[in-house]
Amino acid sequence: MSARYGVEEMVVLLPGTDVAGAMKVAESIRQAIYPLELRHSGNATGVVTISAGIDAFVPVRENNQPLELIEAADKALYYAKSQGRNCIRVSNGHPA
Repeated sequence: MSARYGVEEMVVLLPGTDVAGAMKVAESIRQAIYPLELRHSGNATGVVTISAGIDAFVPVRENNQPLELIEAADKALYYAKSQGRNCIRVSNGHPA
């Protein structure tokens, strides 16, 4: 399921998917968007790019809280943006 999360942010929920699976999905989305060359004058590249922050609760534990997942993915997203955009970062800060 995907949904708008902020002004220019989206969330993609992938039930039963671990970090590796989420990275594959995010990378396929990133690679599908860039070649479209959608104009975006506010981006240094001049086109729309995708930056993604990823986290996962797999395996799910009783003490996992949805807010933790959102906050970790959001931090990873802003890290990706600080790294020049058009990239994917997992919640531990490493490249996807």
